[in-house]
Amino acid sequence: MIRSTLVAAGLIASSSHAWAHGTGWRLTDEKAVTVELYYADGEEMPFADVRVFSPLDQASPVLHGRADARGRIAFVPDRDGTWTVIASDGDGHGVNAPIPVTLGAVAIQPTRAPLEMRLMLIGSVVLNVSLLLFAWSRFAISRRHTAQIRA
Repeated sequence: MIRSTLVAAGLIASSSHAWAHGTGWRLTDEKAVTVELYYADGEEMPFADVRVFSPLDQASPVLHGRADARGRIAFVPDRDGTWTVIASDGDGHGVNAPIPVTLGAVAIQPTRAPLEMRLMLIGSVVLNVSLLLFAWSRFAISRRHTAQIRA
């Protein structure tokens, strides 16, 4: 009985399947593309859910993960073309960034928020300030009216 147990243990230990879950790592000198994700006001978009699509397949992501605490992601393209980075913060904000890649050199284009987004931000600020002033004036009128009634 002991002999058969030792033989079975030896077979298991020497089988190739016993080593199939080993891991390793190595440094490479491949050029990565780094993308910074941010909101219209320039604030970083930390830990956004990110998907990266190759020029050959815009349906299945080649990478799915999260941005870091500073809203950055990196990927190593394996072909020329326009790669797509789609990110979402989970609160309704998202980025859909086409990234032109030429192996050996990435075409870095400075970006700024689209005109529509900037106009919406300005409109939102104006509307919020207007509503705040309106509410404050109503409060002041109500307060004066209450003071007159008490007097």
